[in-house]
Amino acid sequence: VIQFLPSSSVPLLMARYVRALGFGQNILNTCLALAGILEQNDEGGDTNAPTRATKNAWLPSAIESAHPSKLKTPAHVLAVIVIACKMCAGWEDWAFCRQQP
Repeated sequence: VIQFLPSSSVPLLMARYVRALGFGQNILNTCLALAGILEQNDEGGDTNAPTRATKNAWLPSAIESAHPSKLKTPAHVLAVIVIACKMCAGWEDWAFCRQQP
Protein backbone atom coordinates (compact mmCIF):
# COMPACT_ATOMS: atom_id res chain seq x y z
CA VAL A 1 0.00 0.00 0.00
CA ILE A 2 1.42 3.37 -1.02
CA GLN A 3 0.87 6.17 1.45
CA PHE A 4 0.61 9.61 -0.04
CA LEU A 5 2.16 12.62 1.65
CA PRO A 6 0.03 15.57 2.68
CA SER A 7 1.39 18.62 0.84
CA SER A 8 1.80 20.46 4.14
CA SER A 9 4.46 17.95 5.28
CA VAL A 10 6.64 18.21 2.15
CA PRO A 11 8.86 21.09 3.38
CA LEU A 12 9.58 19.30 6.66
CA LEU A 13 10.36 16.05 4.87
CA MET A 14 12.69 17.92 2.49
CA ALA A 15 14.49 19.48 5.43
CA ARG A 16 14.87 16.14 7.21
CA TYR A 17 16.20 14.38 4.11
CA VAL A 18 18.62 17.20 3.29
CA ARG A 19 19.98 17.12 6.82
CA ALA A 20 20.15 13.31 6.94
CA LEU A 21 22.09 13.28 3.68
CA GLY A 22 24.53 15.85 5.04
CA PHE A 23 23.74 18.65 2.60
CA GLY A 24 23.78 22.31 3.54
CA GLN A 25 21.22 25.08 3.70
CA ASN A 26 21.85 26.01 0.06
CA ILE A 27 20.47 22.64 -1.09
CA LEU A 28 17.40 23.04 1.12
CA ASN A 29 16.80 26.56 -0.18
CA THR A 30 17.07 25.31 -3.77
CA CYS A 31 14.62 22.46 -3.04
CA LEU A 32 12.13 24.84 -1.46
CA ALA A 33 12.48 27.26 -4.38
CA LEU A 34 11.93 24.47 -6.92
CA ALA A 35 8.76 23.53 -5.06
CA GLY A 36 7.59 27.14 -5.03
CA ILE A 37 7.79 27.36 -1.24
CA LEU A 38 10.76 29.73 -1.05
CA GLU A 39 10.59 32.72 -3.37
CA GLN A 40 13.02 35.51 -4.13
CA ASN A 41 12.18 39.17 -4.01
CA ASP A 42 13.57 41.73 -6.48
CA GLU A 43 16.67 42.31 -4.35
CA GLY A 44 17.75 38.68 -4.58
CA GLY A 45 16.80 37.72 -1.04
CA ASP A 46 14.04 35.38 -0.01
CA THR A 47 10.59 36.67 0.87
CA ASN A 48 9.19 33.85 2.98
CA ALA A 49 12.16 31.80 4.13
CA PRO A 50 11.43 29.29 6.86
CA THR A 51 15.14 29.39 7.69
CA ARG A 52 17.92 31.86 6.98
CA ALA A 53 19.02 32.12 3.38
CA THR A 54 22.02 33.91 1.96
CA LYS A 55 21.01 37.52 1.25
CA ASN A 56 21.80 37.69 -2.46
CA ALA A 57 21.66 33.97 -3.20
CA TRP A 58 20.45 32.85 -6.58
CA LEU A 59 17.40 30.63 -6.37
CA PRO A 60 15.73 28.86 -9.28
CA SER A 61 12.16 29.42 -10.37
CA ALA A 62 9.53 26.99 -9.22
CA ILE A 63 8.76 24.05 -11.49
CA GLU A 64 5.23 22.75 -11.81
CA SER A 65 6.07 19.10 -11.24
CA ALA A 66 7.83 19.91 -7.94
CA HIS A 67 4.83 21.62 -6.35
CA PRO A 68 4.11 20.06 -2.92
CA SER A 69 0.68 18.87 -4.08
CA LYS A 70 2.40 16.80 -6.78
CA LEU A 71 5.04 15.24 -4.52
CA LYS A 72 3.05 12.20 -3.46
CA THR A 73 5.74 9.91 -2.04
CA PRO A 74 9.13 10.23 -0.32
CA ALA A 75 10.73 9.13 -3.61
CA HIS A 76 9.27 12.24 -5.30
CA VAL A 77 10.77 14.44 -2.57
CA LEU A 78 14.16 12.77 -3.00
CA ALA A 79 13.96 13.42 -6.74
CA VAL A 80 13.64 17.16 -6.08
CA ILE A 81 16.69 16.94 -3.78
CA VAL A 82 18.65 15.25 -6.58
CA ILE A 83 17.66 18.06 -8.98
CA ALA A 84 18.76 20.65 -6.41
CA CYS A 85 22.13 18.93 -6.04
CA LYS A 86 22.64 18.82 -9.80
CA MET A 87 22.00 22.56 -9.96
CA CYS A 88 25.10 23.18 -7.81
CA ALA A 89 28.38 23.90 -9.53
CA GLY A 90 30.83 21.02 -9.27
CA TRP A 91 28.30 18.45 -8.06
CA GLU A 92 30.02 15.80 -10.20
CA ASP A 93 33.09 16.04 -7.96
CA TRP A 94 31.31 15.68 -4.63
CA ALA A 95 32.49 12.77 -2.48
CA PHE A 96 30.51 11.28 0.37
CA CYS A 97 31.72 9.21 3.28
CA ARG A 98 29.34 7.07 5.24
CA GLN A 99 30.00 7.19 8.95
CA GLN A 100 29.10 4.28 11.16
CA PRO A 101 26.95 5.24 14.18
